[in-house]
Formats: sequence, structure tokens, C-alpha cells
Amino acid sequence: MGFNILLMKIVLVFPNMGILTGEPPLGIGYISAYLRERGIKTKIIDTTFKPFFKFIEKNVKKADIVGIYASTVMINDSFKVAEIAKSYEVPLVVMGGPHPSVLPEETLKHKAVDAIVIGEGEYSFFKLVEKFEKRNEKKDLSGIPNVWVKVKGKIIKEKRRFFIKNLDEIPFPARDLFDMKKYIAHWFQLDVVSPNLKGTNVCLTRSCPFSCTFCQPTLRILFGPFRRRSPKNIIDEFIHLKEKFGINAVQSVDDLFFIDEKYIERFCKTMIEEGVDMIWGCQSRVDTIPSLKTLKLAYKAGLRMVSIGIESASERILKLYNKGITLNQVKTAVKKLKLVGIKVRGYFILGAPTETLKEIKETIKFATSLSLDEAAFSILTPFPKTYIYEFAKKEGWKIDENWNYDRYYKRGGFLKNVIPDKIIRKYQRLAFLMFYLHPRRFIYLFNSIKNPVRSLTKLRCYFV
Repeated sequence: MGFNILLMKIVLVFPNMGILTGEPPLGIGYISAYLRERGIKTKIIDTTFKPFFKFIEKNVKKADIVGIYASTVMINDSFKVAEIAKSYEVPLVVMGGPHPSVLPEETLKHKAVDAIVIGEGEYSFFKLVEKFEKRNEKKDLSGIPNVWVKVKGKIIKEKRRFFIKNLDEIPFPARDLFDMKKYIAHWFQLDVVSPNLKGTNVCLTRSCPFSCTFCQPTLRILFGPFRRRSPKNIIDEFIHLKEKFGINAVQSVDDLFFIDEKYIERFCKTMIEEGVDMIWGCQSRVDTIPSLKTLKLAYKAGLRMVSIGIESASERILKLYNKGITLNQVKTAVKKLKLVGIKVRGYFILGAPTETLKEIKETIKFATSLSLDEAAFSILTPFPKTYIYEFAKKEGWKIDENWNYDRYYKRGGFLKNVIPDKIIRKYQRLAFLMFYLHPRRFIYLFNSIKNPVRSLTKLRCYFV
């Protein structure tokens, strides 16, 4: 018996039981918007501010389709949501996100999961819904790019992959389905610019052409080739955010926005010509920071913060990470950005395989010596199928694969390390203290007191 696609109850679940960042989950927001554009309604259940399974249970028990986001640290909670849905005999339970994408067979073997979407979900999930409408038989759901299904216990693997070439074709995320008021209240990404900004996260590009060992090749498995939106499409979203939610600041969550200087110039000139009053921040590699001329143009267009991946002060560890950068490039990048008046956040990683205590101390010393405005010190998490994960496995390192929120860059991922986990944690705390108690950052600490809600959110996200 078929379903009426316009009457189907489709519930998308973001089972966040442990991480509060102030950033709504854009992935399921994009999927909801993509379906809505095609006349299909969805309901989003986001547990960021209601971390209770009873809340999920109440909303999935009469659903026709339940789609569940699953990152690696969320996977156990995602499976629990699938089990809840199946206990109410939901006909189709689908899982998507990073974990199913890199470990598809392992995910689909779970008894409560009927199908998974590998990589980008907008087109594939829509096709899955469309096909499900015609007949409620799972054997009819095979043959969709990016989708694996389970039929009578047998996994049907679809080898074809599909990526939307023109990102401008994807509608803006359905942020109206999130509690944006609460997200904005907790959003801290540009607090170093001003603690009273009303901001949110945006996605301007997808994937990354570089090959850092702690995130590749999983990023390419998820997003395929590197693509970016047109300047006009991005600016239209900025205007939409301002008019709909009163947003006056945005932070790009992309791994790399600075890569093509001519594109950056075109984007910034369009921002200025359109008179868009929006403060924005982005992420970049240190070796792709544009010229001073372009940075000045970007500042005029509203750029106030750039986050850069520095990772380590050890050339040996940088090679292990396949960063392809030097410490001199780091110093030059920070100097250029500060010269223009742009704030700089540096990201560092502690606890790499074979890393010594001396190298960790060098990284902390280097971080405090730079004129950074903010710094985040994470503990390496060897996520499944990354190059660093495979390297550790090959070298005989035992990896702790008991995934949970405590593992999200806050605790060592190796059961046996050169440096004991408790020592790495100790030096992570020391790094934060040495960095933020430096006299040049007293003003930053003083300003943080002005918005204690955001400061607490940041503390929990980066450190606790």
C-alpha cells in the first residue's frame, strides 16, 4: 500500500545529548529545506536544549519515516533513537551523517536501522522519501545514489555517489524549525569582536582539497569534491538571516574559505556594493591567507575574525598531520591578519601518536608567544577511517572506540600512549591557563564576563 507524500509524517532527529555550541545543525536544516521546496513537510527534533529520550519518543511514535543524524560521538544515542522508532513500528528508519558515511556496513547491521545515506543527504534522502511513497516494501528502495538499504537482513550496497555540483541550487537551511532564540543566546564564535553580537553559523563551501591526516579522507567521503557557493547566493542568505532572525554576525563553519583570492575579492566587492552590514568570520589555512590588499578589502566588507589551524609547534608532528605548513608561515599569517585589524583564533592539537612531552610544551609555548586573540587546545581524536586512525592501527596502537561526547577532542583516543592520557589532559588545562592568563588577554577575559551564558557555553565546548 502506498503513502501520500504530502501527508507522510517525516521526522528528522538531531540526538545531541552532550554538546552545546550555539550552532544549529545545518545538515538536517538543509535536508528539511530541500524537501520543503518540493512540497514535503518535515519535523525536526533537536535535543540540544531538551536532552531527553522521552522528548524524542513523544515525537517519533506516529512517524512514517524517521531520519537520524549520527556523528561518531553521537552514534550510541543515534542507535537508541532508532530502537525507540522501531519499538513504535516506524516503517522506515534512516541514518545519515559522518558515522554511517565512513562505517556504512557496521551502521546498517544494527537491527533498528533500515537504510543509511552516505555523504550529502539532500538529494538522496528526497529520492528515498519519493520511492518510499510508492510502495512500502524495502526492496523497492534500492538503486538510489548514496543510499544503502537492508532487505530481509541482507545489505544492498549502492556504489553510485551523487553530489550536487551547484550549491546555489540548495535552499537555505530551515532555521525556522530550530529554536533560534536559544541558539543565538549561546552563540559565542565572534565574542572576541563583541560579546553582544546576534550571530549564527553558515556553510559557504563543501569539502576540502587538502589532506590533513586527522580529518581526511573522511571529509571527502562526506562531501566529495571541493565546491563553493556564488557570492550572490551567500549574500542573499546574509540578508535573509538579518531580516528573518535579526542576525548581525555569522561564522563560516567551512574548513577552508580562503583559497582563491580572485573569488574572495569578488565576494567582498559584492558585499560592499550591496551595502550588506554583516560582521563575519571564516576559517583558513595559514598558507592560503590572501594578500594585505585583499585582507583590507575583506575588513571593509565586514571580516573581523579568521580561525587558523596551527596544530603543533613541532615540525615532526606537522609532517605526521600532513599539514604542509611551516612555523614561519604561521607567524606571517598571524602578523598579516593583525596588521589589518582582524582577530585571530588558533587551533592546536595535543596527544598525537608518538608525540613527546617536550613537543607538547613547545606547542604551548609557541601558542602563547603568538599575538592570537583566542586559542583552542584539543586532544587528538582518531576518528574512524581517517589517515591518522589507519596509521595508528598499522603501528599497533590500540584505539579506544568507546565513542561518547567525552571523546570529542577532550580525551585521548589511544589506550596506550607515549604520554598517559591524564598527563595530556593536565597539559591541555595548562595550555588554556597559560594562554588566557597572559597579560595581553586580560581585556578579553574582562569582556567575557559581560556575557556569562556564552562564556560558560564556550568553556564547556572547548575545555570541560
